[in-house]
Amino acid sequence: MKYADLVIIELSHDYYQSGQCPCFDVVPTAATTRVLNGLRAGFSASGALGKVSIRVNDDNTPFINSPRPVTLEFEMRFNNADKREEFMGMTDLSEMQKLQAPTFRNTGLEGNGQLSLGDSDNALSPNVTAKIELVLSLADMDLAAGPVTYQVSYSASEKLWEYCVLTNLNHDSTAFKIEDNSTVPNENDNQISFASLNAEGVTQGMRSDIATELQNQYPDCKLLHFVSSQAIKDRQYVRDNIQFVVGDDIALEYLPNPLLKNSSVVISESDGQTHASMFQVVKYITHTLSTNGN
Repeated sequence: MKYADLVIIELSHDYYQSGQCPCFDVVPTAATTRVLNGLRAGFSASGALGKVSIRVNDDNTPFINSPRPVTLEFEMRFNNADKREEFMGMTDLSEMQKLQAPTFRNTGLEGNGQLSLGDSDNALSPNVTAKIELVLSLADMDLAAGPVTYQVSYSASEKLWEYCVLTNLNHDSTAFKIEDNSTVPNENDNQISFASLNAEGVTQGMRSDIATELQNQYPDCKLLHFVSSQAIKDRQYVRDNIQFVVGDDIALEYLPNPLLKNSSVVISESDGQTHASMFQVVKYITHTLSTNGN
């Protein structure tokens, strides 16, 4: 028996350096399994790739053809709880959250391409995050030319970065800086510039929840609060050379990056608009360093 690959489904996410999204299992619905069985076809998945293969004749035409288009549906399920938490924290979900049953379709695609996201009248099954719906015309597909490749693509969310430094130093606040001298592997990313906020976390019309909380928690410490000048796209790689500078001296050469789980908000005083953020707390007491929030 001879088989040919009919369709390849790729899951991608620009958070990961590999570009692949390892968070999901892609599973055909019961109805799709019956359709595949009737066509002498099967589905297999490995990592971020799913593949539909079909039995073909020697001339690469389907062994069992269908004169009408066939619809294949797949469910996307998180493969473990940790991946679910990671995905929800690092992904731009603004479009998906508007939809009752997010569904990726190949509508309008004549060949390889990115599936479009839309809604569905049919509710998702429990533990299913989204569906993939493919309508295929076997009679029009050239199996000898290879499979059609479809992408389900996710984009990383963007957040402000906050550093909260607790110290017993009495220098003027202008003596303290945080500088990013990291090597940035992604050509679309830049080094981060940080602005200094005052002790209450209020500057340039902005207020920080975490800074206010820390000032109340550590009233005997000087709070130095820094926030990135713009939102930073979540990435898997580590920025390896973020420095805490006191005067002309590098006090701490390698500050840990904020973690996805350390989420907070920065609020614009003028209009009350909130901006998602990630924070890292650093204690710099005389010459002793400890970190919190890891």
